[in-house]
Formats: sequence, C-alpha cells, structure tokens
Amino acid sequence: MADRLAIAAGERLEVVEDTPEVLTVEACYAPRGNRPPAHYHPRQDEHFEVLEGSLRVEAGGAQRDLHASDS
Repeated sequence: MADRLAIAAGERLEVVEDTPEVLTVEACYAPRGNRPPAHYHPRQDEHFEVLEGSLRVEAGGAQRDLHASDS
C-alpha cells in the first residue's frame, strides 16, 4: 500500500499498513516545520519511533530530544 499525502513543502505522510487491527503511518517532517495538530485517539494506542534525524517532543509538560531508533 502506498497512500501518500503531502502536507507541506518537504513534509509527507505515508500509510504503510492499514488493517482492522493496525494502522501504521510514516511521517516525514522538514526541519523546523509544522508540528502535527493536537488530536485525540479514544480507542487507539499511539507509538512514535524516530527512523532518522532527530525530533523534539513535549510530553507530560517536559521537552525531550529523540534521535534515530528512539521511541
């Protein structure tokens, strides 16, 4: 499956797996690009893994820098 959505210059989302049990989406964000909008998944778990580069996240009021292979 290769459903792709361009979300901004240099940024994209790609559906990697879509089954009744699992939805896997790979996102690519440009440096200093837009962050994902605030959203809520009432019936799903969400997991992030950095495949390459680094990512600054805020969780529970604390900021962390994540690097390749961090999740």
